[in-house]
Amino acid sequence: MPSRTFDPLIDVTPADGADSYTVDTGFLDRVFDAEQVLAMLRGRPLLGPDRVVAPARIRFVAGVLQELPDDLASTDLLALAGDFALEAGHGEAVDRYLRGADCARRRADFVRERAMHLRACRAVARFRGPAAATGFFEELGAVEDEPCPIDWLLTLAEMQPEHALTHLTEALDLLDAPHQAHFRLTALEDLAERLVAGSESELALRHLGTALELAQQWDDPGRVGQVHAQMAGIHLVGGRPDLAMAPLQAALDGALSDGDDLLVVAHGTLLCAMSLDRKKWKAAETCARQVLAAAERRGNWLGVADAALAWSSAHVGRQNLGPAVAILARTLLTLRAHGAHAGGALLHARLGELRADHGAEIFDPMLDRVVTALRAP
Repeated sequence: MPSRTFDPLIDVTPADGADSYTVDTGFLDRVFDAEQVLAMLRGRPLLGPDRVVAPARIRFVAGVLQELPDDLASTDLLALAGDFALEAGHGEAVDRYLRGADCARRRADFVRERAMHLRACRAVARFRGPAAATGFFEELGAVEDEPCPIDWLLTLAEMQPEHALTHLTEALDLLDAPHQAHFRLTALEDLAERLVAGSESELALRHLGTALELAQQWDDPGRVGQVHAQMAGIHLVGGRPDLAMAPLQAALDGALSDGDDLLVVAHGTLLCAMSLDRKKWKAAETCARQVLAAAERRGNWLGVADAALAWSSAHVGRQNLGPAVAILARTLLTLRAHGAHAGGALLHARLGELRADHGAEIFDPMLDRVVTALRAP
C-alpha cells in the first residue's frame, strides 16, 4: 500500500523540548493553548486576518496532536485544513478530507465521516470535473434525513452543474452562521458564475455585490479582489471594458495585498494593456512595474518580457525614448542571464522596431549610452 503523502501543514514536528514520556507544565500549557486555538479555528471563518494566520494556527495544533493524539480534534483540524486548501484552490484538500474521514471512522462518528467524504468528493469534482468523482459520489449516495445538508447540497452543485443554481440557492439558505461565512462567499461566487453561463449577468452582479459586502465585512482584501475580478470578467465579456477598469484595479490591489504573484501577473497584465489602450501612461507604468516584479519572483520570464514591453511603451507614449530603451536593454540582459531566450527575442525585436521608428542616428547613441551604463562597475 503506498505511503501517505507528506503534508507540510499537518505533518509537523512537536514543539522544541517536547518529550513524549514527560507530562510537565510545558506540555500542559501547550495542550491548553492548542484547545484555545482549535476553538478559535472552529468558531471563525477563513476570511480576513483569520485566513492569513490560519496556517500558523493549524500547524501549532497539529504539533500538539503529535504529542497527544486525539481523533476528535484531528477530524476538526483536518476539516479546517481541507477547507483552507479548497478555498485557495489547492488539491491537498482531497487528502486532508480523507484523512479527517479516517479519524472520524476510528471514533465511530459516521456523521462527520460522511461530511468529510462529501467534501472530498466535492473537491475532486471541483478540481478535476464531475466525471472524476462519479464513482465516489455513487458510493456515498443519497440518504433519508441527510445529516450533512450543506455539504450534500454543495457537493450536488459540483456533481450536477445543470442543477447547480437550485442546489447553491438552497445551500445559501442554510449558510447563515458566522463561522460559515467563507463557504457562503464561495457559494455566492459559484452562483454568479452559473448565472453568467445562463446569460443572467445582471443577477450575477447583484449576487457578487452581496459577496463583496461579505468579504468587506470580514476585512479580507484578497477575497474582495477575487470578487472584483469576477465582476470585471462579466463586464468584459458583456462588451463593457470601461466598466471593467475599476473592478480590475481593485482585483489587482487585492492580489497585491494577498501577495499572490500569480494573480498580480494575470490581473495586472490585462489592466496594463487596457491602460495603454486608453493612453493612461502613468497608470500603465505603475501596473507594468508591479507585474514585472511579480513575474520575476515566479520565474515567469515571458511575463517579465511582457511587462517590460508594456513599461517601455508607457514611456514611448510620453515621448521618453531613453527610459524605454533602458528598460528593454536592462531586461534583455536579465533574461539572457537566466537563459530565457524566448522572452529575450521579444525584447530584441522591440528594440529593432524602435530603431526603425526613430532612426539609427537617434537610437544607436542612446542604446550605446544605456549599454555602457549597465556594464559599468
